Amino acid sequence: MAVKVVIMGSWVHNRLEITEMTPKSQSLAMKFCVLNSTQIAQAQVASTFLVLFLLEVISFTELGILFAIQFGLMALLDYPTGALGDAIGHKMVLAFAYCCYAISIIFLLIGNSFVEFVIYAALTALGGSQES
Repeated sequence: MAVKVVIMGSWVHNRLEITEMTPKSQSLAMKFCVLNSTQIAQAQVASTFLVLFLLEVISFTELGILFAIQFGLMALLDYPTGALGDAIGHKMVLAFAYCCYAISIIFLLIGNSFVEFVIYAALTALGGSQES
């Protein structure tokens, strides 16, 4: 069984092209891959339940409009917020992004109408553009 683990680890190391790295760096790279995969899986599950939650209150058309607003704002604000991060510092921009996320969750939880969910989407887009 240990041989399979070594072979699998060797295949992963070759696939990630980390064989020339130090063992400690290889370990960190593998931990990052595992943690990043876990975070991506968690986000996929959460987004599925978010859509189901929103469909309890708004229609499919409104949900589509909501996501169009969110992704459109994120695309529009991505470059200016990156320039803002360069100007005032990334820590401040990240702190503001997480504040936007926190406030958006409040609107998500108390929202009973499409307008309140638009505010949620706008704040989430603002936070996402600042985070990137």
